[in-house]
Amino acid sequence: MLYKRRPARVVKGGERLEIEIDDGNRARVRPKDVSLLHPGPLHSLAQLQARAGEVELGWQILLEGGGAQSLAELAELIYGEYSRPPPGQPGNGSRTGCTSRVGRRR
Repeated sequence: MLYKRRPARVVKGGERLEIEIDDGNRARVRPKDVSLLHPGPLHSLAQLQARAGEVELGWQILLEGGGAQSLAELAELIYGEYSRPPPGQPGNGSRTGCTSRVGRRR
């Protein structure tokens, strides 16, 4: 997830989420203050590693496409895959999953 444009992960759920930010600090935030990028699981932010991909192609598609792309569609274009969580977990395309769309701002 993103919190103030920085990578973060949920440590504990609840009315307020306890998150770990990339600098190691923790914060308690409202769910609406974060943007879900991937359903996880992610046990440590140290697990995140940059991968080679067609980032410029993805950027061009967003700029020229005129419409929003789902994060899964964009990941498949850039990296050739999007790892999906097991059925019934958020982000698997179910009604309880992530419905975030990625697109250019207007």
